[in-house]
Amino acid sequence: MNYDIIIIGSGPGGYSAAARAGELGFSVCVVEKDKIGGVCLNSGCIPTKAFIHNASMIDTVQNGGIAGLEAMEVRPDKSKIITRLNEVIKTSTMGIEYLFKKNNVKVVNGSATIVDKNLVRIGDQVVTAKYMIIAAGSRNKDFASFLTNKNSNGRVITSDEALFMEEIPKSLVVIGGGAIGVEFAYIYKCLGSEVTVLEYFPTLLPNMDEECGKTLERSFKKMGIKVTTSASLTKIDNAAAGNVVHYTKNGKEESISSEYVLAAMGRTPNTDSIGVENIGLSLDKGYIPTDKSMKTAVNNIFAIGDVVARSPALAHVAYDEARTAVEEIAFIEGKIGKPFKIDYNFIPFGVYTEPQVAGFGVSEKNAKEKNPDVKINKLFFKMSGKANAIDKSDGFVKMVINKSDDKIFGAWLVGPDVTELLHEIELAAVRGLTAKDLADVMHAHPTLSEMIKETAAL
Repeated sequence: MNYDIIIIGSGPGGYSAAARAGELGFSVCVVEKDKIGGVCLNSGCIPTKAFIHNASMIDTVQNGGIAGLEAMEVRPDKSKIITRLNEVIKTSTMGIEYLFKKNNVKVVNGSATIVDKNLVRIGDQVVTAKYMIIAAGSRNKDFASFLTNKNSNGRVITSDEALFMEEIPKSLVVIGGGAIGVEFAYIYKCLGSEVTVLEYFPTLLPNMDEECGKTLERSFKKMGIKVTTSASLTKIDNAAAGNVVHYTKNGKEESISSEYVLAAMGRTPNTDSIGVENIGLSLDKGYIPTDKSMKTAVNNIFAIGDVVARSPALAHVAYDEARTAVEEIAFIEGKIGKPFKIDYNFIPFGVYTEPQVAGFGVSEKNAKEKNPDVKINKLFFKMSGKANAIDKSDGFVKMVINKSDDKIFGAWLVGPDVTELLHEIELAAVRGLTAKDLADVMHAHPTLSEMIKETAAL
């Protein structure tokens, strides 16, 4: 079978590349070793947000968070939650299958091995193409080296197992305070688990503005989630009866016991079993280096998504990398004019705890270190009538602004629905608008988005 483009992987990068390539008239083959939609649709972005939604509603009712409602007893039913997660996954997957059908994308199920720059083997099948896009995604980092008992007791898990296991742990230690770790900490606390988060860096969410992590930590502690930062994991005693997590903090050995341990220590690119060595691709700590067009060192092969060196492992980054790669191919083939290029300067980040956390651009600390001509506008959600009305007033809106031209080059938010609010500020930053431009836009009252107007006006 011969195609214009072979795409290895059907996650956000792979399926969006396939759809765009099909729209542009290319013949496309997608190779997927597992489920259509990859991690994001099946065990990541989408089902976790559905899980958070369910857990948050349970917590609100269980802990008297609705004025005028007295609940005698609320008991989470994990099996019914899992049923709903699977329904959400099915709906999302059907959407991808429709996109493939609409754009005449061929799907081959199986593990892909790159034989040469134009040929991929899937079991007994051979597929050839003029161009190849590697979108193989990533997996949870292996934690086995920390276990004292190599015969796992089944209670040291990753986010994959945490999503679908029937049991609600009595106690849970989450190792890693990044986005995945804090989201699952929030989920299981809402469901009634005793939760502790251990984070290696001084704050939660270390890749974001540090005030975001500190604010979330305070909110977590009010919920009853224990947080220990600057904690370096040394080992996990995973006996049959339970787990003891050992770590150091300030040079002192500490330990904590728990029924379950969730290892959320990052992800590893899936580049070790697809045959990149057969085409001479050099890797950077397992990741594939690319140029600005997502082209690798092999000129007809592109890479996108979680396998790309120095690229944040985010679905929306993969979307834009996919468009970049496909439109570069289309440009080479004379199908379009100037191709799209991804802009890594204003990548939005979102964390779906309660309160939510979101941001883009330069943090306050980095801005002040590198640019003396900077001002920070910040307003707390306690000033928002709408936030107080819905009883969600924790958090703030912060803008990092260049004094000389009033342009925004960073924004960081903690509070209700800030993952939705962020993009108004991001649009202003990307298009070179000023804080005054934002402040001059009339916003409906009462809304959470008024906080953007009022912060920009400071």
